[in-house]
Amino acid sequence: MAFIDADEFLVIHDNDNSTSYISNILEQYEEYGGLAVNWIRFVSSGHIKRPKNGVLKNYCKCLPFTTQIKSIVNTKFVQSIGPNVREFKYKDGKFCVDENYHPIKGPRTVAPTHRHISLHHYVIKSKGDFEMKIKRGSTSQKIGIFFIPLTNKRYIIIVLDFVYNTIYTILLLL
Repeated sequence: MAFIDADEFLVIHDNDNSTSYISNILEQYEEYGGLAVNWIRFVSSGHIKRPKNGVLKNYCKCLPFTTQIKSIVNTKFVQSIGPNVREFKYKDGKFCVDENYHPIKGPRTVAPTHRHISLHHYVIKSKGDFEMKIKRGSTSQKIGIFFIPLTNKRYIIIVLDFVYNTIYTILLLL
């Protein structure tokens, strides 16, 4: 069972067709309590308003990789949910591993890995979507980060801080 949110997508990276289905990947981890999947956090990609053609095609700019995880757990080995939805207590000496079979303790891996599978988290979509999310009160995140491309190697980064009602603008040269 995968414990993910509505703005998160499990993405399979298939280089040789041996892992083209999630069932093929999960078979490799059946003896473990769970599979930890690292996030790739996507941001606005310069969109002010929600674009047509869906999330996966329109949002391609991401933040640096994170060690944060979400888990796909083997429910027959789960004793209970831990202190948060990223951690579980397992029975019979079972434990969660990353895709490289490294044991996971807590809500993070030692290093991010996305060789076979990753969790694309569209934490901030368009500026308009983010402002609506804040108005609904459906997020604990009160800061939005938006990348607006100027040229091939220049971006403006706008940070909206809804806690202090502040807007920061940063010019980034790559």
